[in-house]
Amino acid sequence: MYTFVADKLDVAYLSAIPENHIFQGCDVPEEEIELREIIEIWYECSFLPAFNLHKIEIANKPELTIIQTHVFNNDTSTLAFLLKNRVYRAALNRMLGIWTLEPSAKTVLEQLLFELSLDNNRPH
Repeated sequence: MYTFVADKLDVAYLSAIPENHIFQGCDVPEEEIELREIIEIWYECSFLPAFNLHKIEIANKPELTIIQTHVFNNDTSTLAFLLKNRVYRAALNRMLGIWTLEPSAKTVLEQLLFELSLDNNRPH
């Protein structure tokens, strides 16, 4: 048992997370701490640059858009691979339940989870 979840596969927290709380191994499963770091990097280095690029006008925007779209797609594919693990998926569900960052990033992550659920429900 952890402070905020009873089981690694819980999809919601047991109680509210204090603002600016720094997670430790006793709070949530180690996989969630890892995933939080990965999502933060994905958000800051992949999602936001692609998202913000659409809002600005610069001389070489088409070339930068192609490059940043490739980075975003590659990083998102890597994240999708990690989310094949049930424990990471549960952690992301919990995280999305309290998401406060850009809503369109949440939509991208929710879409990843949806696509993975479709894959898991297909007969092999």
